[in-house]
Amino acid sequence: MRHAIPRKPIDHQYISRLLSRPDWALLLNHHLSPNITPRSALTIFHHQHDPSHAIKLYTWLSRVNPALATHHSVQRAFANTLHRKGPALLSVDLLRDVNGVTEDLLCVLMASWGSLGLANYCAHIFGQISFLSLTPTTRLYNALIHALVKSNSIDLAYLKFQQMPADNCRADTVTYNTLIHGACKIGVVDEALRLVKQMKEKGHFPNVFTYTILIHGFCNANRVDEAFGVFDTMKETGVHANEATVRALVHGVFRCVNPERGYVPDNSVFNVVMACLVKGGELREACDMFDVLRKQGVKAGIGAYLALIEALYKNGWREEGGRVAGRMVSDGMISDVFSYNMIINCFCRAKLMDNASQAFRDMQLRGFVPNLVTFNTLINGHCKDGSIDKARELLEMLLENGLKPDIFTFSSIIDGLCRIKRIEEAFECFTEMIEWGINPNAVIYNILIRSLCATGDVARSMKLFRRMQTEGISPDTYSYNALLQLFCRMNKIEKAKKLFDSMSQSGLNPDNYTYSAFIVALSESGRSEEAKKMFYSMEANGCSPDSYICNLIIKILVQQDHFEEARNIIERCRQKGISLNFIPNL
Repeated sequence: MRHAIPRKPIDHQYISRLLSRPDWALLLNHHLSPNITPRSALTIFHHQHDPSHAIKLYTWLSRVNPALATHHSVQRAFANTLHRKGPALLSVDLLRDVNGVTEDLLCVLMASWGSLGLANYCAHIFGQISFLSLTPTTRLYNALIHALVKSNSIDLAYLKFQQMPADNCRADTVTYNTLIHGACKIGVVDEALRLVKQMKEKGHFPNVFTYTILIHGFCNANRVDEAFGVFDTMKETGVHANEATVRALVHGVFRCVNPERGYVPDNSVFNVVMACLVKGGELREACDMFDVLRKQGVKAGIGAYLALIEALYKNGWREEGGRVAGRMVSDGMISDVFSYNMIINCFCRAKLMDNASQAFRDMQLRGFVPNLVTFNTLINGHCKDGSIDKARELLEMLLENGLKPDIFTFSSIIDGLCRIKRIEEAFECFTEMIEWGINPNAVIYNILIRSLCATGDVARSMKLFRRMQTEGISPDTYSYNALLQLFCRMNKIEKAKKLFDSMSQSGLNPDNYTYSAFIVALSESGRSEEAKKMFYSMEANGCSPDSYICNLIIKILVQQDHFEEARNIIERCRQKGISLNFIPNL
């Protein structure tokens, strides 16, 4: 839903005069309600010179448009105003003017006090929240502890952390991350490690922010080896590094390294740092480091070479990618079938099939005999590229070399045919595969079922689904999702529900795609209550709704005048970093 464009620009000085009057709320209702937009809200906050005016504006906005007030950009603009023009102290007159303080408002205020170093005032106000008609919550404690750490009052932050159980508040991942940051900030990294251990014992697992904070802490304490240990732990636990992690590690290494051996790290350090730079998108820095260290006699492993080459090609740096690939060859990294398979796979992943084909020809000219992995990699690359005829030529060459196609060969070709809508040929290939004595697996069935569902062929897709079960292959979530989404698109909700129940009985957990298809279908068919129920069931089963689904449910709640419920979802989305559309007039 689009907002109406104001007929004339908002007079910010006039708004400031309105906010200084006793009846400011009524005046804002009259002058701003029809015209308030996200952009206008940001500019109004920016032009406020009195922090009490900013607080009044935020309070008013929270009442007339909660979705807009809780959006991160608006809260950031509000917080910036309080920081620039503050401190904003809670006087009796101000509390009377705004008719009380909400939890949202207090969190923003504490953040501003923390950034201004007002730790004691922050703790004092928190101790008086019962007089503000508020009760302690984990969120409020988190805001307080964050403010205290921000203002370097780490001991006071620990004290408040220890008081949480007495107020029936449980520390969460945010609480621990803030305290870990505080410990690292003052150089007590071992205390940070103790907090991580305690965090795990309480059932809260470290995330990318936890590990990034630790890497910062170890680097600042000149304990680079332990920073690399944290990075290794991230990989072992499946936590993916983000750009901040990469920067912390790379900058930490170069800040802490001994100047006498500043350019002679060993191969393992070189490989990790290269991987960090590539993952963080720092390609120019990665290339420069690659050249400098190579001149110092430190050579990267083939994995680091290939990661850099793939990243360069994917980002359009073809000339640079070709140069690094040439260096890899001249360094003797491509010396057997295994290494050729790796470079061919690298080119295929970067969608550079001409380069992959050239590497294939080069390996044969050098006397290396391609194996089944070589052929499967090229066939898969050509199929994904839509060049199914080239894939078939390679299949014939594979047979001529005395090799036997396996399930990966056939699954690539079947998938390639389905991608270009040649489904009947895909089924012919399916039959041929069985004639070769290769039994189809769940992956191949999923490809065919998904393709049939895409064309709306319910009968054949269900027939294949049942055949799959008859042959003892248990359908997985992908199989069910393809059919569920088809039934939902056709508005056959009851059939989709039966399939959903069958899925649960089979011990499979629905995923985001399952729930999303149902929620959209129920919403579009006017079954809003069922859509809401499915949404809450989704969250209860550990699935995280995306931005589209959250916006859809919030819209339903607004239409039903369930504003408080919508507000709660908006707040959860804000905490999870899920972007939302602005919803007018909540």
